[in-house]
Amino acid sequence: MTATLLIAGLGAGFGYGAFRMLGALRAAAVPLPAALADLGRRRPPPAGPGGPGRAPPAARLGARAARFGVAAIEATGLIDAGLLRRKLRIVGRTVEEHAARKILGGFAGLALGAAAAALPALLGAALPPAAVVLAPVALGIGGWLYPDLPLNDEVEARQTQFRHALSSYIDLVSSDLAGGIGLETALNSAAEAGGGWAYAEIRNALTEARLTRRPVWEVFDELGARLDVEELRAVAATAGLAGDHGARVRESLAIKARSLRTEQLASVRAAAESASAKMQLPSVLFVAGLVIFLLYGVLSIDTTINPHEINIVTGP
Repeated sequence: MTATLLIAGLGAGFGYGAFRMLGALRAAAVPLPAALADLGRRRPPPAGPGGPGRAPPAARLGARAARFGVAAIEATGLIDAGLLRRKLRIVGRTVEEHAARKILGGFAGLALGAAAAALPALLGAALPPAAVVLAPVALGIGGWLYPDLPLNDEVEARQTQFRHALSSYIDLVSSDLAGGIGLETALNSAAEAGGGWAYAEIRNALTEARLTRRPVWEVFDELGARLDVEELRAVAATAGLAGDHGARVRESLAIKARSLRTEQLASVRAAAESASAKMQLPSVLFVAGLVIFLLYGVLSIDTTINPHEINIVTGP
């Protein structure tokens, strides 16, 4: 009876998974803003052995697998696709690349589970049928979910990097404004002085503001919303209220730069204290193990005396 229920449950699970995968194969509706943005994006034709317009078979297979993974992520509904796209936008990764990693992890988990289930059989040991079936399935699911685990840490690390870059950028802008340089020139020269992906985002925002003839602080506010960096949005709001007056902008930026440095110093100190607290537990465990080891050595010494082994010495 138990085996019948187990087989029925596995069959129901595989059937549901097959149904969701077939649903993922259908083309999903694309929102109009995303379609219009995709039309304006230029894509160079991939070069391959079949000509400049055909990609290699491996690349085409990888692209199809990535598209299938994206459709599977959206069809299952277990992950918020919009939130996932925002997180991947922060870490500089496309959803297709993330889906390809999930598919690779799933297949790797299936292969590892199959090898782990086949190894005891090769050694002559018999495993229950449930373990043979569940091991590849469990490891495959774990491999599929594994790329999502470090994503939040990567997002937090990128946001921290951007906050440090923003603090230095504001300091540079304030210094240029103090030297009598105009606001637009100060913003552009300070952006060109730094490197890394954070300064590249700032330069792209300045270019977007110049091409669309929009206020810089409005574009900075949108960038802060995309990267989920409230400090940039606060800087944009404060500087936007100051207007185009150089002295007022310089004063507001200097105040925000000091507050950012204070917050970063507090976060660094908190991280250091957290790391110190985490190191206390291994130290305590090490000392406790050492004490137990020494006490075991002392207590294991045989201190009993056999009366027959006592020799009385009566003379020299």
